[in-house]
Amino acid sequence: DGGPPCAGGCGCSLEVGSKPELLVALSQVCGASAEASEGSEESEGRPSHGEAIQIICNGFKDRKYVELALVAKEALGIDVVLCIDRFEELDLALACSAEVGIRPTLGVRAKLNTRHEGHWGGTSGYTSKFGLRAGQLLELARQLEAKGMLDCLRMLHFHLGSQIDDISVVKSAMREACALFSELCGLGAPLNALDVGGGLAITYDGELGAWRPKYTL
Repeated sequence: DGGPPCAGGCGCSLEVGSKPELLVALSQVCGASAEASEGSEESEGRPSHGEAIQIICNGFKDRKYVELALVAKEALGIDVVLCIDRFEELDLALACSAEVGIRPTLGVRAKLNTRHEGHWGGTSGYTSKFGLRAGQLLELARQLEAKGMLDCLRMLHFHLGSQIDDISVVKSAMREACALFSELCGLGAPLNALDVGGGLAITYDGELGAWRPKYTL
């Protein structure tokens, strides 16, 4: 889904599940900064009034997906960030980069210890399908440094899941993520973005329902 282009040139947010090529086309039309996320509920686009376009590609990736992202980065001048969501994706990204001769801009998804007790809390924390644990993040940084590509790592991402019913969980996750961010910077990674994913809980059966979030608006 994407909002209509603005006559004044302001950006709009877009989410295009497993069709990154469609996102590239729409971002050129709308002048949007957007996040392409396979299997994600969120759209975390940043307005790009007068700024360069940025596309964050996360979720499951195959060779075609990665090659398309790299070619779009070079041919269209778009800031495309390939987010490493599983450790094995690093080898795929580096192999594709060598084949097409384009250095990638990389992000990495952290698998935090922080969990929540909301509706989807069972898939948060260490039980999350995606993300790298702290030790894997350090190993990723070491491998990039050995290949002379640590400067390609620019973003740290995490996703808490949906239906978070307690604000303190978000605070805890931010503290944990900031510690990891600092650690990676200390190793020499020039991180310049922390991409925060997840959504607060809402009740669908009104104020008289059996369940309510532990916060008010």
